[in-house]
Amino acid sequence: MGRRVVGLVVVLLLGGCTSGGSPGTGTPTLEPTRLLTVQDLPDGYQLMPFEVAGPATGTSEPCHRVAVVAVPSASAPGLKVSFSRSASGPYVTEQLRASDDAAGVVRELEHALAACRRLDLGEGVAATTYRVASRDVPDRGDQSVGIRLTSR
Repeated sequence: MGRRVVGLVVVLLLGGCTSGGSPGTGTPTLEPTRLLTVQDLPDGYQLMPFEVAGPATGTSEPCHRVAVVAVPSASAPGLKVSFSRSASGPYVTEQLRASDDAAGVVRELEHALAACRRLDLGEGVAATTYRVASRDVPDRGDQSVGIRLTSR
């Protein structure tokens, strides 16, 4: 029987505001204290480093957009944190990004999720295929998107 890996990616977007908090007038400050911690998750999760596994060659544009969000690299914009119970999952990744158009970014990502049901990451022996689905998540930013990745 094959190994099953389940992952959840939560993307939180903050809309534009000044340091005084006026909506729509600038980009907000990203604060690490807004990210999940080990204490926020069930027992057994540990912090894990970001490992980059890019989309396979020939990945469709919608799936490429999902991959960029679902597999953040250490150099990706915004704040991010990732947790895992073991080397093979399950895992939880959270990203916090600022945008002057948080609602627009979420709409684009939701359209990409609707068009991408299967995501191939990596190449050769390291290749893994994931089923992709959107997932409801608690709204912790101005806009939130959940992505569930499942492999067998």
